[in-house]
Amino acid sequence: MVNRMARYIDADEFKKWLLEYSITDREREESKQIGFWLDEFSTADVRENIHGKWIEDIKRFGEDNYHCSVCGAVLEEDDVKWRNNYFCYHCGAKMRKVGDAE
Repeated sequence: MVNRMARYIDADEFKKWLLEYSITDREREESKQIGFWLDEFSTADVRENIHGKWIEDIKRFGEDNYHCSVCGAVLEEDDVKWRNNYFCYHCGAKMRKVGDAE
């Protein structure tokens, strides 16, 4: 068995799709039953994977400042530990390292 990442879907969109493509009365009833079963499953605790980057601001008082492209959190030059971190310390966005290509 291949170990692979879980695949999350929008259950409500799937239920709409099932009903939309159901032609006969029997198919519509089966689609409604599948929708009922989907509603009985517990939901996973997931969140959208947000990507950002540190954007260099204009030098102020001789220091380089950066801000998160997602939430705008400011990072000052002496916060080097965060500048090369993979996540924004404020919003949690997955970040590219400073200087990485687009």
